[in-house]
Amino acid sequence: MMKTFVAVTKPLLFLLIRLIGMRVRDARTGKDLGKHLFIPWRGRLLVFSLGIGNDEPFYPVFLPQKTLTYALQELSFEQHPKPDFPHERNSDDIAYAPAGKECSKDG
Repeated sequence: MMKTFVAVTKPLLFLLIRLIGMRVRDARTGKDLGKHLFIPWRGRLLVFSLGIGNDEPFYPVFLPQKTLTYALQELSFEQHPKPDFPHERNSDDIAYAPAGKECSKDG
C-alpha cells in the first residue's frame, strides 16, 4: 500500500516541481542550486527539490538591506562552505587510538 502511494505521488511531485518550482542560485557564488518548490506549512517552510539540492546541503540566509525593515526581508540560500582545515589522522592521538590501547607520546 505504501509503496504504491510513493510510486504514484513521487512522479506527481516531480512534475509539480518542474512546472511551478523556482530556480534557486547561491547568494554568495551565484552557482545554480537546482529547481525547488517551497510550500509554507504550519509555520515551517517545506522544500522539495530537483538538482544538486539533494546532494549538497544548503541553508537559508537573509540578504542585506539598505533600510532596516523587519516586515519584508529577502530570503536566499547558500551552500555550506568546504572545511578550511586538512583532514589528518594521527595515530598518536588518543581520540583515534584503537579501542583498548592507549598511545603515549614517548612510545
